Amino acid sequence: MHRLPFALGLSALILTGCPAADDTAETADPETSTGDGDGDTGDTGDTEEGDGDGDPGDGDGDTGSCGDGELDDGEECDDGNNDDGDGCSSTCQVSECGLAWAVSMDVPSSTAGAFEVAMGDDGSIFAAGVAVNADNDAWAAKWNADGTLAWQQSYDSGNGNDAATGIALGAGGEIYLAGWMEGAGDDLWYAQIDPSSGAEIWAVTVAGDLMIMDGDDLGTGIAVDPSGDLIVAGRLRVGDGDDDIWVRKASAADGAEIWTSTWTGVGDGMFSTDRAGPVTVADDGTIWVAAREHVDFNTQEATALKFDGDGNFVSMIQPQAGGDHQHDVIDIVADGGSVYFAMQKNDFPYRGWLYKFGSDGSEEWVKTEEDWIIGGEDWAVRGIGIDGAGHVGVGGVFSNEDPDEGIDWGEAWVARLDGAGEFVCRSSHMIDDGMLIPPSLSVDAAGFNASGFGVVGIETAGQGNATKLWTGFFKP
Repeated sequence: MHRLPFALGLSALILTGCPAADDTAETADPETSTGDGDGDTGDTGDTEEGDGDGDPGDGDGDTGSCGDGELDDGEECDDGNNDDGDGCSSTCQVSECGLAWAVSMDVPSSTAGAFEVAMGDDGSIFAAGVAVNADNDAWAAKWNADGTLAWQQSYDSGNGNDAATGIALGAGGEIYLAGWMEGAGDDLWYAQIDPSSGAEIWAVTVAGDLMIMDGDDLGTGIAVDPSGDLIVAGRLRVGDGDDDIWVRKASAADGAEIWTSTWTGVGDGMFSTDRAGPVTVADDGTIWVAAREHVDFNTQEATALKFDGDGNFVSMIQPQAGGDHQHDVIDIVADGGSVYFAMQKNDFPYRGWLYKFGSDGSEEWVKTEEDWIIGGEDWAVRGIGIDGAGHVGVGGVFSNEDPDEGIDWGEAWVARLDGAGEFVCRSSHMIDDGMLIPPSLSVDAAGFNASGFGVVGIETAGQGNATKLWTGFFKP
């Protein structure tokens, strides 16, 4: 999951192997650090060639070793250390959280891209977002488990800019989308598409009662409930300066309404422009909607709304309630009786939080942007998922730099945590095209399940103006 749906931000070249030598990795264990002169594997402490001590270039047949940061014969990866748990094992094989493959394809601009990612059980990656054609169209794509593009499909209202912001997979391989289609304003839209081609099977649009130009009604998330039916979330324009959170249960067979519920914040007496985000459904049918409540001009509150299986509002969680701030929601995922909730503050200085709440809404733990940092800054979450074994997977983006050269760029990162919030593995990936200024990767959406991580973003050339859609699969 999940580029923010409040502002719009894809043949393939397969990059096999694992994180490049430049990839950021966890700090090496001092006992196995290279370059310390203590004789560890990969030690190049004296840096002299030709002295016969085993350094590359000595003429003694040695061509490097695992952990020296150079990819040698027999190595799938070499991240410059001998650590485990950072995506490249101590034997230089792609391991947990390691990049297994990545693909890129040209797109006309960075407006194209993904809002949400869903993972198939076999490691295939599904994405929903925007394609840039004559105007912006809703878009979906599937990559097979080996990185080949299975299909991509656009959905066009014919009236203007459209988008797909949510995607969900059914137990039988069904695929469902949510987003909007341009009408008098934007009309909330959800659909089922063919898993073999992405072709539309059925679609439903919902226009609010307030029929005015730019009266935007937007779908922002979709999920499958335990019965196999759909839960769709979005926002509906109900008045001038008044948007409500909208939740519908719909038949998976044809999208027909089963029930519809709405929620509104208190507002400030002039505006009540609440915003919806992703939606998730627990095993018992409990529905959680990520939302942003408009409190007043100075305060936009990230909120997790809880509904029962019949659409009745139950309660809400506002982890940072109080004070002046502009907070946005990123993602929400239910795991048994618990729920994971990701949110952020975009303005300077950047802040981000990943919460785990119990079934009663009590906070079990929280991670901030500081907890993700290995190097660089502005470590942002772009999507979360669960593996069914008590672990949560997180994918995102951060900014790295070379201060000596005065350049910076974006990199992707992933991490898997256990139920107590402890790291199981984590890694990051920098795109290295061999140029002085590397491409910058802006991750828009990420997903995770037991098969692994799917990460989708925009790759912008460091030198030149080429723009590509980048998709990567990281091992679980």
